[in-house]
Amino acid sequence: MTHNPITNTTLPNHTIRNIQALAAYISHSLHTVLYQIDLSGHILASYCDIPDFSDTFITTALISDYVNQCVTDKIPLFFSYNDICYALVCPSLQEFGFLIGPFQISSPVRLCHTNTGSQYDFSGLSDQIPVVTIENISETVLMLHNLYSDNVLTGNDISLHNMAHQDMHLELHKRFTNLVFENQENTIHHNPYSQEVREQKSIEDGDLEALKNVLAEDYSGQLGILSKDPVRNMKNLGIVLVTLASRSAMRGGLSPEIAYSLSDSYIQQIDEMDSVSKYFFYEMEYHYTALVKEAREQSEKEKQKNPHIEKCKDYIFSHLHDRITVETLASEFGYNPDYLSHLFKKYEGIGISQYIIREKISRSQNLLIYTNYTYSEIATYLGFSSQSHFSKYFKKYTGQTPHQFRISQQPEDFFKKG
Repeated sequence: MTHNPITNTTLPNHTIRNIQALAAYISHSLHTVLYQIDLSGHILASYCDIPDFSDTFITTALISDYVNQCVTDKIPLFFSYNDICYALVCPSLQEFGFLIGPFQISSPVRLCHTNTGSQYDFSGLSDQIPVVTIENISETVLMLHNLYSDNVLTGNDISLHNMAHQDMHLELHKRFTNLVFENQENTIHHNPYSQEVREQKSIEDGDLEALKNVLAEDYSGQLGILSKDPVRNMKNLGIVLVTLASRSAMRGGLSPEIAYSLSDSYIQQIDEMDSVSKYFFYEMEYHYTALVKEAREQSEKEKQKNPHIEKCKDYIFSHLHDRITVETLASEFGYNPDYLSHLFKKYEGIGISQYIIREKISRSQNLLIYTNYTYSEIATYLGFSSQSHFSKYFKKYTGQTPHQFRISQQPEDFFKKG
């Protein structure tokens, strides 16, 4: 291609030098041409150092409509001819624009503006046209636009404006509809969501016993079909489960760096395995749960503890079935009630009464999930004056009634009464 350095006599010399340096950088990094055009689509100048490269295809007639649309929309525009692509940038602060191309995109991407036909013949250029990633070309276009425009855009703006997402949504909806029909025909269904909630909550709480109970639950459904290849399906399921477990562990207090690094390690191991067993998934979840438990225990050790408060908490834990008051605790340990209340608030961040109710509600949640006690029996056991009194505080702390919580959390085949 004839080297025609980008220039513009209406611009200051330092601006021209900046544009020339930028053009050289973009052309070298993408291995294609960067054109300077006017707002009618005429090519003013170009930059390309590839020997014997001649793109005679692009003309004013072909790009003028795209230039008009780009100027009107104030956003860069991608277009293609028989899968050979160009990117157009018409900055709002300049009387000229930039055209980058030709190039091919490495991954399958549907552009909104595509042209096909025998008149678009790039056969003479096919060996010289570079292949770029959609991320790389989008970042370059975004940089050009934001340097010379008063409306700053993001990569998401570029994607939404240029990618044919509607076609992708139609394809996804078609696949989804067919899958639902096939599952209904073959009586295939997924395991209940409530089981997944209990599983992830066990990891988040660092509760190994609860996780053991959840994993022992038996259902006739399945986790999902993420690939038609059985081995690939198990690997994909493993990646999903590792991701969920790592997020639950972080919510439970595990260091994000540890959780992420462990996730990467497990996913790499899954990728390298010839076959994957569900017991490998169980081991992974136990690992995360144990780490959360350890992190929580360590965190408790590191907290500044007050021996008086710790004794009160131990007493509360052991007497949740009683009606505990501030006066009860003060009398038990020989403290002044007002002083004890002040001390408890200082170290725990909440009042004694609130702490007692919170612990009772937490205990009641386990009883609702893993026992068949009635709501009245649970209320009496935890020292509430009545079932309605228990229900009032339960909804205040959880946002649900005891009945709603039990229905949503218990295994579907668990015997319920109450």
